[in-house]
Amino acid sequence: MFKRLKELKDLLWAAAIALALLFVFGGFLVSAILPYHGDRTRPVMDLRGDRIETENGEKSSKDPAKNAQTLRLEADGTLHPLAETAAADQSYLDALCFLCDSGYVHLRGSGLTAGQIWSSESGQLPMGTSGDWTIRYPGDASFISPVRAASVARPDYLIIAIGSDALTDLSRDDFIRNYTALIQDILSSSKKTSIACLSICPVTASYVGADGLDKDKVNEVNGWIKTVCTQTGVYYGDLNATLCGDDGYLRSEFSDSSGRSLNSTGLKALLNYLAVHDLRAQ
Repeated sequence: MFKRLKELKDLLWAAAIALALLFVFGGFLVSAILPYHGDRTRPVMDLRGDRIETENGEKSSKDPAKNAQTLRLEADGTLHPLAETAAADQSYLDALCFLCDSGYVHLRGSGLTAGQIWSSESGQLPMGTSGDWTIRYPGDASFISPVRAASVARPDYLIIAIGSDALTDLSRDDFIRNYTALIQDILSSSKKTSIACLSICPVTASYVGADGLDKDKVNEVNGWIKTVCTQTGVYYGDLNATLCGDDGYLRSEFSDSSGRSLNSTGLKALLNYLAVHDLRAQ
């Protein structure tokens, strides 16, 4: 009698376990076959203020003036020069990120801004090989591409000051194509970044480098950069009036010994220009 009851109990347990396993297997099949669409949410207006909550939970202002860090220009076929603004304070300059070639690379280590300075180890960034650039990333001193740096840092504001290196035998079309591709890749990797491209660093009247840079070539290249800015919808910052004398050449008091890069005085003039051409107020 007791033996039969024990056998019946064991049979019931086995049946229960088999049924549970059957449900688990069925659930697995359903989850494997049917796609998961995630939690569906819609933007919700916060009635307590002028903020809109987006799908990822971030809140942004309905007023573009209050939401400058999440807005950037779109290409509309026109050039957008940086307009003069009220002077920003040092905290704004410290929040900027810079991609610099040899003309402006002395900003790195100058102590004039706490902003990140991206450039190669040598400071040279030849536009003809922009796809192969590696910059020293300040976050961990690693060497990565500018696009990768943008995807990691996701800066609100990026100042691009490049275009003066290794211009010999570089055609206008190649310059514009490579510069444009660089900006597009950066914007794709950091969608909220606002960019301003600066005119290239001018040279002094006494400069006789092998690259053949003079005021005419500088003006020509700046025209190419304007085309890039027009095509990509980023701001253009013209430094000629700030850095050049009446003759169109870099002022000697702003130049280092090479005649084609800024010294500390020139870098201060550059930052003063950026302070009164505040990207947040454009």
